[in-house]
Amino acid sequence: MQDFPVAVLENFIPGYNPNLQPLAGQISGDLAINLDQFTVVGDVAIAQPRVGRATADEFRGRINFANGVATLTDGELFLDDSRISLSGNLQTGNNPQFQTQISFDSARIQKILQAFNIFGYQDLSSGLQTPELAGAEVLQTKPIGLPNTDLLAQLEFSRK
Repeated sequence: MQDFPVAVLENFIPGYNPNLQPLAGQISGDLAINLDQFTVVGDVAIAQPRVGRATADEFRGRINFANGVATLTDGELFLDDSRISLSGNLQTGNNPQFQTQISFDSARIQKILQAFNIFGYQDLSSGLQTPELAGAEVLQTKPIGLPNTDLLAQLEFSRK
């Protein structure tokens, strides 16, 4: 699989939480998929991954899904010059449970906060859920120009 949009997979991810939208990135990998037993194993890489408010440059890891358990080993998340090591598992079903290990071996805290769009204490309370931001309508703008003149006059005005 090469450069496949991650967003397409959201309907196939067991236990996927719609509050984690948007889900984005380009996934590539070498996967063995057994549709009869519903198992997946292999190495994946995701360019420009995004889950909710969290973004990164690249993600790499080894995944395994069998018997309702998704496992990640040798996971690495790259943020500029920072690297975060990840591993864990997710038990799907009626009572989903997960366990993770995160190691900030060579990570800069400012890069991590920036990747998760955490700029104040209030940002910590929403987790990965994308915040609702104000639109352009809140900006106090004043139009500048000569809307009732010909194009040449407008171009000369904008040059000044």
